Amino acid sequence: TNSSGQVFTFTQNTIPGTYECTDFIPVVNENYTLTVLYQGETYTASDKLLDTPQITRVEQKDDAGFMGNETEVKFFFDDIINETNHYFLRIDDPYKVIPEYGVLEDRFFQNNEMFGLYYSEDLKPGDTLKLTLNGVTLNYYNYMNVLLTQTGTNSAGPFSTPTSTVRGNVVNQTNFDNFALGYFRLSKTAVKEYIIQ
Repeated sequence: TNSSGQVFTFTQNTIPGTYECTDFIPVVNENYTLTVLYQGETYTASDKLLDTPQITRVEQKDDAGFMGNETEVKFFFDDIINETNHYFLRIDDPYKVIPEYGVLEDRFFQNNEMFGLYYSEDLKPGDTLKLTLNGVTLNYYNYMNVLLTQTGTNSAGPFSTPTSTVRGNVVNQTNFDNFALGYFRLSKTAVKEYIIQ
């Protein structure tokens, strides 16, 4: 539901867990509320759809890392002007089953060029990295920052078991104690596929 009360119904398609809506036209800076009816209980969550800058360029360095045997990939984007911004990054590496995730804030880079950074000792010329950038709210940034900090960099990322329960923004309106895990997030997405040189 958007802020003016218009309802967009998402129905499950043939792939379980995947939902589609034929009349949803997302609007940047609009607030949306998700309502889920499940086993007689009602869950709700709200988020604001934020803009996302485009990835402008990618740089590669081949002798990076402590031992000089890693490939370093930097992808650059321009911070959205005159706003406090938070970003969610995802890097899909062909040698990893689970993508690499990260979050950035523009506190020290306001209105300037920013970058995401990725290292790997497995990448070879011809391999493709998929680089994804999303503009996200401060609440989502905080949620992912805690989740990624708890799960650590040498684990299965946000899919490993956190040391404590990290609650998102989904609230059970019927039974508060029967809470849902996860976070309802909306954002534009910038994607760039980069072929290792």
